[in-house]
Amino acid sequence: MWSFTTESSTPGEKAYVYAAGEDDGVFVIGVTNPVNPRTVGHIDTNGYAYGIYVKGDYAYVADEDNGLVVIVNVTDPTNPNIACDMLWITLCDVFGF
Repeated sequence: MWSFTTESSTPGEKAYVYAAGEDDGVFVIGVTNPVNPRTVGHIDTNGYAYGIYVKGDYAYVADEDNGLVVIVNVTDPTNPNIACDMLWITLCDVFGF
């Protein structure tokens, strides 16, 4: 089952729904026209994205194969990119990279 969240926008701005799409990663869906929603951005988290929370410019994704949390920069909703994942933070802490 996919997980969804929205980021508030002021009237007249574009509105988005953010979806954790399991094996398919994270989707950004434009809902400015709710009758015609469309995917405007996507990023594969290389894991199993099963939960998502968006605050400001970042989406916090529960991703089973990447240490539970992947932080996705959504400053540009049409081009989301991974800012950090907990797997690499853990490896850096353990091995001192």
